[in-house]
Amino acid sequence: MDLGDDLSTRVDALMDGLVADLERLTAIPSIAFPGFPPEPVREAHDLLVGLLRGAGVERVERLDLPDTAPVVVAEVPPPTPGAPTVLLYGHYDVQPPGDEALWLSP
Repeated sequence: MDLGDDLSTRVDALMDGLVADLERLTAIPSIAFPGFPPEPVREAHDLLVGLLRGAGVERVERLDLPDTAPVVVAEVPPPTPGAPTVLLYGHYDVQPPGDEALWLSP
């Protein structure tokens, strides 16, 4: 089996769980905006930390900064010394929906 086939097989095996995890995360109304409760943002943070740790990521840290959602910093060591660095940057908070009557999709 070549690397492409092996990767495809592994992704196929993980896909259902990954989709379920993403559905859980996106179901949390983690609106980081003045006037909205902070609890859902903390819930999304805690779920994200749990997902990372559940995936075997050993170094997962919370960084608290003023006036923003907690930052999640995670590091996976390289498989071999000197391997290239891959940086992933994203966010788990969302913006308020605004006037839903103006939406073009649900």
